[in-house]
Amino acid sequence: MCEGERDDAIRRAFRSYKDPDCDLSAVINTRCRECTERLRPVPLVHDEEMLTNPKMEVFTMDHHPGLFIVRNGMSQNTIKELFKAVYLRFPVDKNMSSKSVRCNLEDLDKTQKSVWEAQTETGIYFIDKLRWITLGYHFKWTEREYVEDFCTDLPKLLHDIAVEIVSRIGEFPNFTPDTAIVNYYHRADRIAFHQDEFEWDMSKPLVSISIGLPGLLLIGDDTPSTAPDGLLLNSGDIIIMSGSSRTSYHAVPRVFATCHVSCPNHRTRNGVTSGERDWSDNSGVKRVYNCKKSGARFVTERKRCQVCPDIEDLIGSYDDYEDEIRTVTEIPPQVFYKRLTEFASRTRVNVSVRQVKGS
Repeated sequence: MCEGERDDAIRRAFRSYKDPDCDLSAVINTRCRECTERLRPVPLVHDEEMLTNPKMEVFTMDHHPGLFIVRNGMSQNTIKELFKAVYLRFPVDKNMSSKSVRCNLEDLDKTQKSVWEAQTETGIYFIDKLRWITLGYHFKWTEREYVEDFCTDLPKLLHDIAVEIVSRIGEFPNFTPDTAIVNYYHRADRIAFHQDEFEWDMSKPLVSISIGLPGLLLIGDDTPSTAPDGLLLNSGDIIIMSGSSRTSYHAVPRVFATCHVSCPNHRTRNGVTSGERDWSDNSGVKRVYNCKKSGARFVTERKRCQVCPDIEDLIGSYDDYEDEIRTVTEIPPQVFYKRLTEFASRTRVNVSVRQVKGS
């Protein structure tokens, strides 16, 4: 392989895997026992579970030192609490988000307004446009740096999950997370290859939690010339990046449009496997357009959103949410919960917990 081909390895992989018809046979699905046999198990050294799952399993890859893949890392109750937090508690204007970047920072400190409340006042579904929230030290995306003098408290739930996961692996006893970035990926969203290297203390791990729709993670090393490995992350999976893997290039080329994706080796079109329900609505509304400039005729299809039949198993039932919904919005709880399940059915949420300041 020539030098130029090695330099393009990451970009070639990203272009390939974002194609719905790509070959996923090399991808490791965390839910598939045969796939995880390609990984090396990591023994757990801490047995007292509070937020984590007693069935928690941890794996690593020898060619990715410091990378840990956690399966069944959280109890089902913890996962449901995390869903309620990312949908109801975190999207308030005191936290920086993709909908508040143009606001005055001083004003944000004075309000607890939720994006769901803004929906009732203006008729605009702010939650549908939400793409990220920062908690703890807030990140300035344009300058690619944290704001030292603008910091909110890291939610205790995220702090405790990250610390307990790391402690059960027996690594980093002085890990004190103070920051999290919550990303909301919709089905058509992708995140290009990048490195997380802006924390002031890079010796501490990054704990990345996935909930909602499955997503494909590509991870290489600290050079763009290395072809990445593919991991199919399911709801509840956790990735820990530490050591030399802390600055590895990684990307998410696609989000799958189904709550559960079986082993990629048995995959058919659109990420749906044999024996698996494809709940996405493909009937859609077809529209024909004629390009005035070229005269070309083309057809687009707008697909209606349909709620995944398994979504309540992931996020919790209406009864789990009713009381908290009443504290967030004046929308009738049953109407709100329907909107919530629709949003969850087309969204993958990634919560990356990290320590910005050194201990």
